[in-house]
Amino acid sequence: DAASVSAAARSHGLAPLVDLAVDHIPAGELDGAASRLFNLLPAPSLDPRQPPGPAAQAVPALHGPEQAAAFAAWLAGRIQGARDAGAAGVRLLGLDRLPGNVVPALLARLRELSRGAVLLAWTPGTAWEVLRAIKPGSVDLVASSLDWWDGGEDWIWQELAILRRIAPVAAPAGTHTAVAAVLADAWMASLDAGPSGWTDAAWNALRGGSAFGAAP
Repeated sequence: DAASVSAAARSHGLAPLVDLAVDHIPAGELDGAASRLFNLLPAPSLDPRQPPGPAAQAVPALHGPEQAAAFAAWLAGRIQGARDAGAAGVRLLGLDRLPGNVVPALLARLRELSRGAVLLAWTPGTAWEVLRAIKPGSVDLVASSLDWWDGGEDWIWQELAILRRIAPVAAPAGTHTAVAAVLADAWMASLDAGPSGWTDAAWNALRGGSAFGAAP
C-alpha cells in the first residue's frame, strides 16, 4: 500500500513525490467540481489503420481570476490526497502547456494552500519570461533542462540563473549525469529501475512518480 511504499522510499533517504498533471485530466474524471473547471476536448477520430490515439481528455478552463483561484483550490485538494497517501508532495507536470500569465499566480496560490507539501515545478519547456515572473519560494524545487543541452551552448547557465532565483534546482540523471552533480542543488532518482533491495510491489507503486534526496 501507499504507506509501505512511502516507508520504503524514506528508508533509502528519498522523499516520494507523486506526478500531478496540471494541464489535463482524463475525461472519466470530469465530475463534481472538475466539471466546472475543465473543458472536454473532442475525442480523437479512430482510424483502423493506426494505433489507438490518446484517450479523451479535459483541459483547464482558465478564463479569469476567479476560475484560476478555484482551479488552484482543486489542485490543492489533490496534493493533500497525495500526502494523505504517504507522499511528501507532488511533481507538477504540464506547466508549460498552461497560459503563461496564469502560472506564476497559480504556483503562489498552491504554496499558500499546500503548506508542508513538497512542490516540484517541472519547468523544462517553460518560457523564460514565465519563469522570471514566478515569485521566489512559490515551490520547493524547479527542474533543469539539462537533458536538452548539447554540451556546448551557454543557455544552460542562463536558465540555471533564472531557475535558482525561484528555488533550488533539480537535474534528472541522464546523458549529462556528471554535469548534473555539479549543476543541481538536488538530485533526482530515476524510477525506471529500482535499487537492489526494493520489492517489486513497492517499485511498481512508485514508478511514474519521482523521488528526491539531498544533493551528494
